[in-house]
Amino acid sequence: MKRSWFWYFLVAQGLWMGLITAVALRRRFPPLELPPLPAYALVAEAEGLQIEGADPEGLALGQVAPDATLTLVARPARAVVGPVELRPFIGRDGRSWPWAVAFESLGAGVFLLRAPIRALPDLGPGAWELTFLVGRPQELTRRLPAEPAAPAGEQVQRLHVRLEVTRPAENEPGPVK
Repeated sequence: MKRSWFWYFLVAQGLWMGLITAVALRRRFPPLELPPLPAYALVAEAEGLQIEGADPEGLALGQVAPDATLTLVARPARAVVGPVELRPFIGRDGRSWPWAVAFESLGAGVFLLRAPIRALPDLGPGAWELTFLVGRPQELTRRLPAEPAAPAGEQVQRLHVRLEVTRPAENEPGPVK
């Protein structure tokens, strides 16, 4: 059976009307905005010492041995609606740079890092400041500076922890580079 041009015309016209309707509805009803992120707190634990909070000046974990296991948990006050990411930075002597560690996303906006200090890149002996930016992916991509010191907003939050890694004993291996 041979199809006539009439049927093709009806299909094309239906597609065209569907496209016009979709554009009109999108303009009339813009996409819903995600709610602001809830307040985040950081839990840091090493060698049996645990601290928790969201102090803008940062939490001080103190001295930790290189063979200790460091546990960091970033958790919101309530479950997060929509996508959220965490970007880690490490710094010392007034400089900071992106930190190549992978936090595990536990769902509902909670992030976890648990690893021996000696296995973490860049974290050798000395005083360190760890900074974590938590936010909506599009906000982190749009506003993320090279240094994590730019002002945060309700869709990007900053968490800090300071710690000092002690020197390993003579016969212990150093940090991973």
